Amino acid sequence: MGTWIAGITGAVVASVLVATIGFDDPTEKKDPAAEASKPAPVVVGKTAAPSNSAAAAPKKTDMSNELKIPATLPPISGPKITGITVDPKTWPKACDLLTDEEIKTAIPEGTIRERKSRMGRISNMFGNNVNDNECEITLDLPNQQSSNYPARISITSQGYKTPADEKASFAKEKTSQERTSKAYPDQYDDIPADKIAVDAAFRDNTTMQISKNGFRVWISLFAQLEDSQGNPLKNNTMARQYGPTVAAIVGQRL
Repeated sequence: MGTWIAGITGAVVASVLVATIGFDDPTEKKDPAAEASKPAPVVVGKTAAPSNSAAAAPKKTDMSNELKIPATLPPISGPKITGITVDPKTWPKACDLLTDEEIKTAIPEGTIRERKSRMGRISNMFGNNVNDNECEITLDLPNQQSSNYPARISITSQGYKTPADEKASFAKEKTSQERTSKAYPDQYDDIPADKIAVDAAFRDNTTMQISKNGFRVWISLFAQLEDSQGNPLKNNTMARQYGPTVAAIVGQRL
């Protein structure tokens, strides 16, 4: 008798707990169709994941390692920069050479995270570091392999020489790079200067080197990308896809 009363009491307590706290009653029969339609439980302090995470992610586009030269010059939104001389004080800040709006023009599918202006890690052609001569812009692309590693555009003002001296200096460096790249043809592109509004240009792996009116600028574009099927693309894909268009914007500003 005592055992039977204890069993009844335990069942009553369990039923009360189920009703009060919301635990599932293991003795209750459930309709599978109804259970499947129930929303996922939400844990306090955490955000429930969407039912279809893949649908919420940006759609990857078809990308290739093909060099893309703009058919027409892209529009610019920033002012043209004049009055550059050998005095570093006259040099434009690197972050002033490319606005967020211009980035959206060149890379419409990109989402800008942030930009940082600083003293460049790379010395300019005179061997001096100049404040604000380097700008780093991070952005997200639909085809990046991981959100932990965003795409990056780095702009570095390398310095000024008289147009005649810069023309000779740049041509020498371009010829040297072209000769070196014969063993690694993927590392170099001869960029048609007239198509991007500069005096001379070439691509060295992930970096676009341009020269305009005696002023030299390096534009590095790097991202770990993959194609629409998830296959990894070469590290210089971003530079070949977007580099000439970004360079055309900077070139028009100089």
